[in-house]
Amino acid sequence: MLIDCVKREFKDQNEKIVWILILALTNWIGAVIYYFLVKRKADAEGRSAPTQDKPKAKKQEST
Repeated sequence: MLIDCVKREFKDQNEKIVWILILALTNWIGAVIYYFLVKRKADAEGRSAPTQDKPKAKKQEST
């Protein structure tokens, strides 16, 4: 959940910081609260945390 929170875009940067602190300090209870209040709601609306694309390796031409 912490990784999801770090990658997710919130309306306000302070909201992200608060959720990170909640998750870090309350362990699994914070994770359950985050799941029901943020992640589940966003997933139901079709929003998700942005994923980072892996950089593609460049092909080297043999000479």
